Order: sequence, then structure tokens, then C-alpha cells
Amino acid sequence: MSFQTKQNTNIEVDCIKCYMRYGTSGRVIQIAGSCSRKTDINLVKFSHALVKNITKRLINLGHSIVTTVGAEERMNEEDDSSQPIIYYWDVLDAIYEHVQSSPLECSSRILAYVVASEKAEKQIPNIERTSGRI
Repeated sequence: MSFQTKQNTNIEVDCIKCYMRYGTSGRVIQIAGSCSRKTDINLVKFSHALVKNITKRLINLGHSIVTTVGAEERMNEEDDSSQPIIYYWDVLDAIYEHVQSSPLECSSRILAYVVASEKAEKQIPNIERTSGRI
């Protein structure tokens, strides 16, 4: 999988595919990150899909995920419908979907460690609190 940016550079994920194919299971892997509000929207959308897919693959290979949680910062701070710039909700979405599709398998191992300060917990959007994902 690769993505062509306006600057004619490719973002290659072959190294990720290689690790996912040959890495051993049972590792605990932290997934964290964000993008700039100045990033091209197509690259932002691609990166969200990439983070979600990487999370799914790692879980399917037997790994556990460490992530943080907090406010959902967006490309346009005044528009709640604009694209998020933080990836932890993508990670949590992937974990939630895995739990929904494989509840018995999930009961036998820890899928995720979610880290949040008291301040970050207070910043979790209400829609996320009521979604059942956290």
C-alpha cells in the first residue's frame, strides 16, 4: 500500500507488512500520533485508514495495543464535523470492532491498555462515552 502526495513522494508501508507477516505474537505495541492541521486532507484520511488497518492486523496477529485517549482534536477547531487529527479513536474503533466480531477470543487475552490522565478523561467527547467503545 502506498499513497501519492502532492509533493510526489510515496509513503510506503511495505516494512509494516513485513513486520506483520514475520513478527512474533504477544507483543505490546504503542500506537500514538497526530497530524498537523495544515496536512493535505487526502493524506489525513489515508493516515486514519492506515492506523485503523495496522491496529486490526496487529490484534489479529496476537499483539496487544497501548494507546492514549482524550479530546478529539479536529482539522478545524470550530467545526465538529471536520476530520480528526488525533489517531487514538481509530485505534479504539479497530479494537471495538474486533471485540464485536470475536467476543470469545477476546475474553482470553488483553487486547489493549488505554492510558489517560484525569484531565484527558474529562476531555473525552460525550459521543465517545456513550458509544460503548470505552
